[in-house]
Amino acid sequence: MLTEEVRADLERMLVVDAGLGMTRLEWLVAPAWDASVTWVKTAIDKLAWLRAIDAHQMDVSVLPNERRRFLAQVARRSTNQGLERRRERKFPILPAFVAQAAVDQLDEVVALFDQAVSARESGVEEHRNENRR
Repeated sequence: MLTEEVRADLERMLVVDAGLGMTRLEWLVAPAWDASVTWVKTAIDKLAWLRAIDAHQMDVSVLPNERRRFLAQVARRSTNQGLERRRERKFPILPAFVAQAAVDQLDEVVALFDQAVSARESGVEEHRNENRR
């Protein structure tokens, strides 16, 4: 059962955020393009926002796994207007999406950080090799 606070957080995902220039849904769906500092920070910001709305603790276990994946995919492919038109289905879709996004975003943060560190190490190694010559 969703509390009014959770429903309000989910509703706000579909409204354009002035600071982002897009909806939170669009922002969360947008992938990182590379492992630059900017994209790592954006990924961490996304994870922090998901944690702030307790997406990582959202209990969607009443839904079968396949249904959860399907609903999360529906959210990823939908526009905010499309979800607004699905009033009766919006609240199974959005909780499934944010619960999955919390898991996916943590994985993305770890992967981007790993790529950034690896790229930095490669650059240092190349610099060392050039200095040895």
